[in-house]
Parts: sequence; structure tokens; C-alpha cells
Amino acid sequence: MEQNKLNEIKEQIVTKLEEYNTALKDNNLKALNECDVSLKELETKYSNEMSHFTYDKCLQSDNPMLSAIKTYSYEIISHRDNKEDGIITERVIVENKVRQIDLLKFCEYAKKHGVDIDTKWQYDVQCLNQLLCMRAAKDLKFTETQIKTIATTFYMDKIARDMSSGKTPESNTQITKLLQSCVDAIIMLPDENGKNTLKVNNHDVAYLLMLY
Repeated sequence: MEQNKLNEIKEQIVTKLEEYNTALKDNNLKALNECDVSLKELETKYSNEMSHFTYDKCLQSDNPMLSAIKTYSYEIISHRDNKEDGIITERVIVENKVRQIDLLKFCEYAKKHGVDIDTKWQYDVQCLNQLLCMRAAKDLKFTETQIKTIATTFYMDKIARDMSSGKTPESNTQITKLLQSCVDAIIMLPDENGKNTLKVNNHDVAYLLMLY
């Protein structure tokens, strides 16, 4: 049923693109604006339906969270404007635009459909994000005043105070520990001792710091 709905929306998008190009050729600004608004609404509708279609497939697996992580992304429909000398001559469909799965949205969708997946990990991830930001600020030689300015939330204020008092919550060791706790909370594949077989290492931390 979902695939049929996706096909239906795609057909509507194709039709709306044809209407847009006709209006473009006729220099009909009113029709152009109306088509543009409708097209964006249809593309959003398609994106939502495709995300749900992908989520449903993941929920059918034995480990929905692992399935969502491995699936990683899905393709949506968009459009592109062809131009000549800076002037739009045609609007065409783009069918292979990739969108990454939002794990939190996936978990919230799962709950609405009777699959209870814990979402408390989102707070650990937020803490990790803040910690990486503070570490980047320190590595970039921000002043203590600038670092305190960045620390606009309670948790970040605490990190700033710990940094100024000589503690190292932003050290590689601490970041590795927090990153591991995030992984453990999101996806646990235990070994015979109950420990997660998915291990975080210094290379993972270095990768995240390089991104920042």
C-alpha cells in the first residue's frame, strides 16, 4: 500500500513539474508561484511517506535499531533548475537525493506503532555534542571568557567550570567513555559477559574531533 502511495505522489510531482515548465514558458508568474508551492508540499509529502516506508521495513526485523543503523539512508524526490546564462529554462525531477535516517525520529515513530525503543540516549548524545564543542573551543585557543560564553546551558557551564579548575572532562579518555556510553545506550550487542561488542576507540574520537 505504501509503495502505491509513493508512486501516486511521484506521478503528482511529475505532473506539477510539467505545469511549472508550461508556466515558465508562458511567463505566467502566478502559475509559477502556485506550482512552486504545490511542488514543495508534494516533495515533503513524498519524503515523509518514504521515511515511514523505510521505518516500517526496519521495524519488521529482529533488531529494529540495528536495522535502521545499517539501512542508514533512503532516497527521496527533489528537483533541479536547469539554467542558461543564469536564467531558469527548465525544472526537472531528481529521484536519487539521499536522506539519512534520523534515529530519534525513527524511535518516536516506532513507539507510535507499538514498538517501545528507549530514547533516553538522546540526552547522552546532547552531552557528547556539547563536550566536543568545548573541546574544539579549547583546541582553537578560545579564551576562558569565550568558552564561558559558549557555555549557555547548565551542563556546558559545568564543563567550563571543570576546565577552568584544571579538570579534564574534555580529555580523549573522557570523550571516549561518554561516546561508548552513547553507543551502549543506542545499540547494545552483548558478548558472553554482557559487554557491548561494539567498542569505541581513539580513532572514533579523533574522527569526531576532526569533524568539529
